Amino acid sequence: MHYTQSDYERERFEEVAQMQLSYSVTNRNTAAADLRGGWLLEQGYTTPNWNVRGAMFRDDTVLLVRERSDGKWTLPGGFADVNEWPSLSVTKEIEQESGFTARVLKLAAVHDP
Repeated sequence: MHYTQSDYERERFEEVAQMQLSYSVTNRNTAAADLRGGWLLEQGYTTPNWNVRGAMFRDDTVLLVRERSDGKWTLPGGFADVNEWPSLSVTKEIEQESGFTARVLKLAAVHDP
């Protein structure tokens, strides 16, 4: 929607967004206004965002880092760079966020409905 000059395309994109919003509200038990508001925060050209997270273990402990945005603990990770292998992205994120050097032993895809 950011680059279109056509009213027809803008209307079609709005219809697709409304269908996605209806689907998301049904499957996530979230208020439509909250989802729509989050979408509108993203301005500009839309690109796919792939989030990677790494679980790093030593004996019976797992590495967690504190998120700057909310102060909660999480696995180290973040958005992968365009055209970058997930294994490279996750090792970079672990090092940037914790200072530890990691190597990938296993990749797993998780779908968040």
